[in-house]
Amino acid sequence: MPEILSKIAAQLIEWLQQYSWVLTLLLAIPLSILANLLTDPFKQWMASRSFEQSRKRVKQLESELDYATKLVQDREKLSLESTKVILTVLIDIGLGGATSSLLFLAGFVFYLMAVLEGYRHMRLLNRVANFDEYKRNTELRISKLKTSAVYNADKQLHVQSASYGAGERTKDVAQPLNSKIVAGRLEIRVNNGNLAGDPAPKIVKELRVAYSYDGQLHSKVIPENEMLSLP
Repeated sequence: MPEILSKIAAQLIEWLQQYSWVLTLLLAIPLSILANLLTDPFKQWMASRSFEQSRKRVKQLESELDYATKLVQDREKLSLESTKVILTVLIDIGLGGATSSLLFLAGFVFYLMAVLEGYRHMRLLNRVANFDEYKRNTELRISKLKTSAVYNADKQLHVQSASYGAGERTKDVAQPLNSKIVAGRLEIRVNNGNLAGDPAPKIVKELRVAYSYDGQLHSKVIPENEMLSLP
């Protein structure tokens, strides 16, 4: 029995050495495709939760859009880029074949690099071929990130002081105003209901508010029943 197992193991090792390039390539293709499919959604998810990642993601999307725009305008540059990628892929495949018989993992890495490089370029070619749709979708994603509260985390809106009333009959309403800030914006109608009471009954009142935004101080005076919109 041990001899049979030893023979089977030896044959298996010989088979793996002989067809290692096939196995590495078969593994590399689905793994690389899966990695690329998950990359964009993951980056978008990270960007929605981190200030630094949000800014970094916007720069990346803008850079990719700018590069695709240049390739649409300069087809010769696109041809040169394609030629460079083809040569890179061929070199990686050659290195994968040369090393896979010696070390399975090394061959796998080279094949994976070849597939990733080819897949990335195919995505780029697809963007160029369907540029209008790609541009529209990318600009939409950039817009969503730029208008998110996370992206504007360094531009926090905060009411420093606020008084509501008329003459000396006023009340401090800074806290209720700050509690109504949503996604870095404050929009309410100036009235007794929104500002927790009437400090001066039967008299036309006004709201005086001082607030900070993007590191700067601002102030506004809003008459009763008008809209307050900050920043």
